[in-house]
Amino acid sequence: MMKYYTGVCIIDIDGNIYSDTIIETPFLLTTNARKIKSIKGGVLESISYDIDSNKYFDELTEKDKRLHYKNLDDKYKSLVKKYLLKEE
Repeated sequence: MMKYYTGVCIIDIDGNIYSDTIIETPFLLTTNARKIKSIKGGVLESISYDIDSNKYFDELTEKDKRLHYKNLDDKYKSLVKKYLLKEE
């Protein structure tokens, strides 16, 4: 199982620096590429397998992608609220 770690850095107007790491949704990276490869998306999408939807990343519909990345988007929003809006 693989995870991407995304580094986030926010610098406010006063020059204060806030940084954090977001751990993205786990996925599988396989050596078995799909037989029908599409040209859309990134190079790794034909060998990256989304566990939640049981699909390769290059097969994901827009709805699948929104669900997959919702967790990441929520974490970005949480960081902005925490550091810039001083909300918990």
